[in-house]
Parts: sequence; C-alpha cells; structure tokens
Amino acid sequence: MSITQVHDVALDVRGTVTECSPGPAPVCEKVVYQGTAIGAGNISNGGKYNRQRRAYVVPSDPHTPSQVARRTFFAAAVHEWQALSPEAKAAWKQAGRARNIPGYSAFLSAYLRGSP
Repeated sequence: MSITQVHDVALDVRGTVTECSPGPAPVCEKVVYQGTAIGAGNISNGGKYNRQRRAYVVPSDPHTPSQVARRTFFAAAVHEWQALSPEAKAAWKQAGRARNIPGYSAFLSAYLRGSP
C-alpha cells in the first residue's frame, strides 16, 4: 500500500492512477505504483513501503493462434470446474490439500496437463 500526501490528506493509492501536473495547462499521465523487492530487478526508493512509480504501459495482446487456443482451453477448464458436483469439488479440495494448494488450482493443473 502506498500513501501519497495531497493537501494534508492521505490517499491510499493502488494500481493505475492518473496524475496531473499543476498549472494553467496541466499535463496528465497514467502511472502505476508497485511494490519492489530486493533482487527483483527493481530499484527500491528506500521508503517504508518500498513502492516504485512508473509510467503505465498498455500490455500487448498479439492474439496469436497459440495464445487464443490456450485461452480457449483454459476457459474450458474453468467451465468444467463450474459444472462439477459438490462431491467432486470436495474430492479435488482434498487432493489439493496434499499439495498445499486449493482444490480449484489442483483441478485446473490436472485439466491443463490433460489428466483431470
């Protein structure tokens, strides 16, 4: 969580923010405040919350045939999970506990590997 002081009011800033420079012709830009960690390739500001301010960049989405096929397969896995009976979901939750992951994640992992 990053705290920004604006006219003695603390604002909790998360995610994408539009900031405008003061003056008669303000310039606005979208920025992101994100956490940083030592060794993660980020430069920490050394502050209490270790936040980094950077320009917002629209992620690329090339819609390659491979990417579209994988997304379709993932959507099918989610649909299959939603169609499971409560008993089947309970069994997957039990299986997930053995791996220390939620049942939903255990099911998706197995489905996406071709063995639900």
